[in-house]
Amino acid sequence: MLYLGLLGGLFMFTGCSDDGDDNGPNGSVNLEVQMAEDIPASVGVPRGAPPVYTFYSLTDGRIIAPADSNSTQWDIALAGTTILVNGGTSGPGQGEAQIVNGAFDELTEAPETGYQPDSESEYAIPT
Repeated sequence: MLYLGLLGGLFMFTGCSDDGDDNGPNGSVNLEVQMAEDIPASVGVPRGAPPVYTFYSLTDGRIIAPADSNSTQWDIALAGTTILVNGGTSGPGQGEAQIVNGAFDELTEAPETGYQPDSESEYAIPT
């Protein structure tokens, strides 16, 4: 079983608190960096078989049962090198993502625009 460490500059997910005051100076969005390590990303699935996803909640920092995959309890799902966001064609949530180029340590603000949900033609995070 392959374990993906979502670490360093590979992927960055941002979170917003429920108090409605997530804006920083000049209308920028304050970042809340969360690190998730050793999330199982099933890889031994036979060719042609449907992928087996691990559903993960960034808010709760835990794996969500596959029985809850049609809910808003999860934020990302992993299967091999495929990453889904809970939004668009991948789930009932409002999740969107984007790839940001640059050094992780130098990124101080989340982009205000450019996020997209998964769609029939492409995932927000390309495989």
